[in-house]
Amino acid sequence: MKSAADLVQEHLLYMTTDLTQWRALYNENAVWEFAYASSAGLPGVARGITEIAQRVEGFVARVDGLSFGDLKIYPIDRADAVFAEFRARHTLLVQAATITRTMFSTYVPRTERSCLVESTGIQQG
Repeated sequence: MKSAADLVQEHLLYMTTDLTQWRALYNENAVWEFAYASSAGLPGVARGITEIAQRVEGFVARVDGLSFGDLKIYPIDRADAVFAEFRARHTLLVQAATITRTMFSTYVPRTERSCLVESTGIQQG
């Protein structure tokens, strides 16, 4: 089984290079919690890879130059989970504004092909 740290790295890599490979990281029962989605009028939880992929693919289609960097992975009290901090950079196509975010997430793999992702904070600047 892949470690949670490996899954974080693959998640960020494939989200920007190969969405088919990215989808393969998740199983059908994966859950992704978007901590601040409700403030934008969106549901806070996506259940199942189909719903998760629709959200991610929709986001990727609305941005240009998506990249991730400054990845820091921290162990937590569980051997099968990590806390990750990283920067995301992209240009919103509708606003032509470049946005850099520092994102904090907890990744908990359930099996070799799944993980639970909880977005726990975003600082935008």
